[in-house]
Amino acid sequence: MKGRAFIQALFLVLFLVGSWFLLFMRLAKEEPIDPGEVPSPSVSQDEQVEPPVAEAPSPPQPDTPKQVQPTPPESWAAWIQHLESASSPEAMRTALKQLADSILSSPKEDALQAILEFLQSGADLKTGLGFQPGPENSLVGTASLRAFLLDLLHQLDPGLAAEWATDELSRLGTSLTPDVYAVHLRNYALGTTDPEEARIDFLNRRLEAALQDDQWTGNPSSAIAELLDVAVYTGETAFVPEFSNLMKIGDPQMLRRAAALAIERLVDKDPVVALTEILEQDTWPEGMEKARAGYFARMDPGLAGAPELLEEYLTSPKVSAGEARFFLLSFPNLNQSLSHNLLSSQISITGASTNQEIMKAALDLVRDWRSEPGMSRLEPTLTEVEEAINERLYGRVNP
Repeated sequence: MKGRAFIQALFLVLFLVGSWFLLFMRLAKEEPIDPGEVPSPSVSQDEQVEPPVAEAPSPPQPDTPKQVQPTPPESWAAWIQHLESASSPEAMRTALKQLADSILSSPKEDALQAILEFLQSGADLKTGLGFQPGPENSLVGTASLRAFLLDLLHQLDPGLAAEWATDELSRLGTSLTPDVYAVHLRNYALGTTDPEEARIDFLNRRLEAALQDDQWTGNPSSAIAELLDVAVYTGETAFVPEFSNLMKIGDPQMLRRAAALAIERLVDKDPVVALTEILEQDTWPEGMEKARAGYFARMDPGLAGAPELLEEYLTSPKVSAGEARFFLLSFPNLNQSLSHNLLSSQISITGASTNQEIMKAALDLVRDWRSEPGMSRLEPTLTEVEEAINERLYGRVNP
């Protein structure tokens, strides 16, 4: 019995020693715990902490202009730097659009604050773009940042833009840049609450001041050329003689074309008055006789007073036989002028008559002229014109 008990005790001792040994070896193989892997006390036992996953590298993106926000005052330095970094006209247009989008998407008060902050600073920046009107008196391009922001001011608050225009045009006049001057005139005209007579007088006086500045007319920009549209907007035909003087051969081509277009549109707007101004001029620019003939050919002969005025033109000693023939071969001129302008809207051809009615009235007038002794010098041309109008109207020489 004692021997059996001894053997059982021995086996128990050996089992305990072996278990202790195996436990010791297992612990010896385990690596120490990194303190960084210990869950934070703020994480509950039920939460699972995902190991960090390395993000795949993003594909290369094309270079895009940096976006900035116009929060005054620090932002303008960033915007100026951004605009100055534009390396092409297209890049400048993109940067200006970003600026406009950023300002116009802000709350109105913040947007106005940002614009006024820049305007009050007196700063400016050349954009390298030309002055370009767009549809419905909008602006597609301006040569200066200041003019660009004045356009945005008009979009946000036309009345405030008109107040700025009144003040700066009155105080600074042509010391302003032409682009700013032009935008101010548009802003004033479309935003002021002044009575119509006062508004038109202010605009005409500002146009006259611009035309009297020799530096502006001697080296005109697209903005200066566009100023002539002010007269079309106000309907001031008294500017016709002054505009005709700008059409002299040898003068800047840009201003010559603008003056010719402005007179044409004044003729379309108020033909009898505008053509009377032309006919009463003591002199007409040498070499521009065909232009004068073209203006008279635009008149609707069905208008009251038109037949008499056209006959006075054809019999005037100021009009050579060559000019008279050019007029007759162009008569009636039904071509339409299409353009985007600073202020004026599209003007329909003279009068409310249809093209068919205008040609019938012209045919009757030409037939009357053929029977008048004073028109005998033009007889061969009158016959030619009668046949041409007949053909246009009826598809044959004699109806």
